[in-house]
Amino acid sequence: MNKYLVLLSIAIFGLSACQKQASEEDQLLVQAIAESPNKALIEPASLPEAIVENFREDHFQTFIAEAYHSPSYGYEVVSGDEDHFFFNLNGRPLMEEERGWREREFRRFGGPCGEPGRPVNLRRLPSAVKRYINDNYPDDSANRAKILADGTIIVAMDPPLLLVFTEAGRFVEEVFCVRPCGGAMWRIRVDQLPEALTEYLRLNYNGLEALASYECRNGNFVVGLFIDGQRLMLVFDSEGNFLYVRG
Repeated sequence: MNKYLVLLSIAIFGLSACQKQASEEDQLLVQAIAESPNKALIEPASLPEAIVENFREDHFQTFIAEAYHSPSYGYEVVSGDEDHFFFNLNGRPLMEEERGWREREFRRFGGPCGEPGRPVNLRRLPSAVKRYINDNYPDDSANRAKILADGTIIVAMDPPLLLVFTEAGRFVEEVFCVRPCGGAMWRIRVDQLPEALTEYLRLNYNGLEALASYECRNGNFVVGLFIDGQRLMLVFDSEGNFLYVRG
C-alpha cells in the first residue's frame, strides 16, 4: 500500500512541476509579446478564431478594442476595459486568470478596474440569481456568466441583454451590449453624445436608436447597436468622428 502512495505522490509532484514549468514558459512568452519590437496593430477580424471565441465566451461583457500581432511570439488583445490579454500563435490564452493577473510583473496589463474576472458555470450561480431569472425572464435563458474581480456577477441572456447581480445574488440592473467596469468607460445618456456622432448614426444606420452609449477616459465615445442578431460597438473620437466598429 505504501508503495502505491509513494508512486502517487511522485506522479502528483511530477504533474505539479510540469504545470509550473508550463506556467513560467507562458509568462516569458507574455513578456516577449508585450515587448516585441515587430508587434503590429491588426484588425480584430484577422485574429485566430480561437481568440475571437475566447472573447465571445469569457469576456462577453466587453469587446475587442485593439489587437496586435507579433509574428515571432503571438497576439496581444486590448479590451474595452483596457485589460491586455495575451495568446500564443495558435490562439491559446497565456494568462491564468486565477493567478497570472496577481503576479507583480503582470499587474501592468490589467485595466483600471484590476483583474478582468473569470467565467462561471451557470449551475454554480447563486440560487437568488437563478430564481430572479426564472421569475422575471421566463421566456429567456441564460447563455453564459462570469464573476468580476469585485464579486459582481454578469449573466448574458439572449443578445444583447446582460443582467448584473451582486456577489450575494441581489439584482442590480439590466444593460445592453456591454457592461464596462466603470474605470475605463462609463455610461452616458444618448443626448450627451456629440452632434456629429448622432448625425453619423442617422445617415448610416437610419437613425437606429443606440442601446448603450459610453464615454471613455481617453475622450472617445462608444455606442452599442443591435442589428440582425449581431451586436455592433461603434467607436468615435471626442468630436464624434467615426473611428471603427467592433462586434
